Amino acid sequence: VGGRWLGGWVLASSALSNWGLFSSELLEDSFQLLGMAEAGLAPRFFAVRHPRLGTPLLAILFQLVILSALIGFDFESIMCIDNFFSAAAATLEFAAAVQLRRRRPAMSRPFRIPCGTAGVAALVALPIVIALFVCVSTAMETRATLTIIVVGLAFGLLLYLPLWLRSGAAEAEGAEPAAPSEEGGEQGAAGDSCAPRVNSPPRAIS
Repeated sequence: VGGRWLGGWVLASSALSNWGLFSSELLEDSFQLLGMAEAGLAPRFFAVRHPRLGTPLLAILFQLVILSALIGFDFESIMCIDNFFSAAAATLEFAAAVQLRRRRPAMSRPFRIPCGTAGVAALVALPIVIALFVCVSTAMETRATLTIIVVGLAFGLLLYLPLWLRSGAAEAEGAEPAAPSEEGGEQGAAGDSCAPRVNSPPRAIS
């Protein structure tokens, strides 16, 4: 319809669009890794910033190394690997929601899911089953994807192991958790009710 000039514009706009999506995802994940490092949930070297720009330099380089290793695979294998780790991350988030409700019921929350621990577990049960099915089906797609997934999981566990041991030692020493707020304590007392609870806005200090 538009000839070669239209095809060139479509190709250029597609390339720029894909670059924008790639760079935004790369920077978003890098700052997430930076925040985890600053919170003690990832190795501290990921918190290193560029001295002038303030960007998470080592976190970006770490992701670029992983992307460079994956670029040699075909599209189907990359899609399986990406879907596996996305589904695995979602499973951990659902499990963390249940564990947080079980261990910290009195924690102050901007919004509280209107059910107790059993209700939250029932809500996330089906998504967890679906995510686990995605993990199994994508991991068993080819031998190459299974190898990359196993290596990625092992590497992640090795990075997290020192942090897990450190947190376990802190709990064994009897480190006190942060005290819940007044409103959080009221919510914890009714933790097993199915009434929605939203924290009140902060009151002005006269």
